[in-house]
Amino acid sequence: MRNANESKTEKIIVFGTFDGLHDGHRFFLREAKKSGDKLVVAVAKDTVIKCLKGHLPTIPLPNRIMNIKSENLADKVVPGDEKLGVWKILKKEKPDIICIGYDQTNLKKALEKEIKNLDWPIKIEIIGDYKGSQLHSSILKPKNQ
Repeated sequence: MRNANESKTEKIIVFGTFDGLHDGHRFFLREAKKSGDKLVVAVAKDTVIKCLKGHLPTIPLPNRIMNIKSENLADKVVPGDEKLGVWKILKKEKPDIICIGYDQTNLKKALEKEIKNLDWPIKIEIIGDYKGSQLHSSILKPKNQ
């Protein structure tokens, strides 16, 4: 937290697939927003999702972006990077804080490595789960997807 005399706006960025927005996502976005002043949501592109999860999303990227915008929780919603691990989005948005989900351990490791190469400090904050793991996307989706 800043004191009342400081005027710097703290920008937060979060990353996600958001392929079927649910209450766990909404909780995550609300909690992330509490970490700073401006929340940027980077929605993963299909190529990255395929690489990470082994399948394409069920909802097209423009619709996933529109769904996030319609929640009015983010100040800015942008498509993520075209390739996994290039981190152009960090260099473009220059966040002060990156909020990640409790289950994004691989993302945390990759971010910690990347942050060392940047010329400004970024803090990583972990957002806890909402109602345990019962709202996790991998549980909500049928096994054949």
